[in-house]
Amino acid sequence: MRAHRVVGVALVLVLSGCSGGESAAPPPAVATSTPAPTVTPTPTAAPTPSPQLVAWTGAICGGISKLASEQSQARQTAQLVKEPRVASLVAQTYLMAQPAGIRLIAYDFAGVGSAGNAAADRLAAQYKAAVSKVTPKVVALVGDSGLQRGESDLVRLTRQVAALILSVKPAGPDLPALVKSDPMIALAYRQSAACKGLTPIAPPTTPLPAAADGQNYQACADGNCEVLVKKSAKFAVKGKLLTITVVDGAVSVSNREADGGGFTTGLSLDGSSSWGTAGALTSGKLTGLNASAAVVQLTSK
Repeated sequence: MRAHRVVGVALVLVLSGCSGGESAAPPPAVATSTPAPTVTPTPTAAPTPSPQLVAWTGAICGGISKLASEQSQARQTAQLVKEPRVASLVAQTYLMAQPAGIRLIAYDFAGVGSAGNAAADRLAAQYKAAVSKVTPKVVALVGDSGLQRGESDLVRLTRQVAALILSVKPAGPDLPALVKSDPMIALAYRQSAACKGLTPIAPPTTPLPAAADGQNYQACADGNCEVLVKKSAKFAVKGKLLTITVVDGAVSVSNREADGGGFTTGLSLDGSSSWGTAGALTSGKLTGLNASAAVVQLTSK
């Protein structure tokens, strides 16, 4: 009986030794380092004019273009009627086109809608007011029987009508002034086909969006990069040495080979230009532009 008690006590001691006391300390934590994620620079999107402003620019350029043509003719006619030998014929020919000519211009300016830009809307309103002021005066001078007059009267009327048409101009800053002072109007001006016939206007010196690769032209070696070019830069792209120049807001890219071959093409904000051969094309476009610098994006396939 005693022997059983000893065995029982021993068993209790063994069991209590296994389950009692403090738990074993956990293994020390192992410090691990997580590498910082690689951040790829994202280029800032280039500012773009609203469709409303682009439409306004096209409409105002159309009106200004027709007015400029009419004023050029008025200027030439005013000089030609000084020649006695042709004065009568020139006067009759000129007056036959009036007042229809000035009425068409008034119609064009009347169709110019809102630009959503205060300065632009002021300019359109000034053109409309100037044309509206002149049109009834031209109609009153010419009338329906404008050609049933003597030579001296025809010459006098011609000079008066020409002077009225030449007087049409905005009371404030004109379109070239707005293009120089407002970057959005400048961009819209370059996007509008109706403005291409007018005198080219260099872009204003405005801040450019950040280029993903800055001025690190070595990033262009594989044909894929976005870099800032100030005036001119020369660097290799897929084994070809390219020269990119910016002059008065016009950007060109060229390549000259040792054998005299090569190419020259322009770059713009409107679309892309490509060069190379099938299966090995490189395309270039602008994501930012001012008078002396451009952000150029190159992609290759």
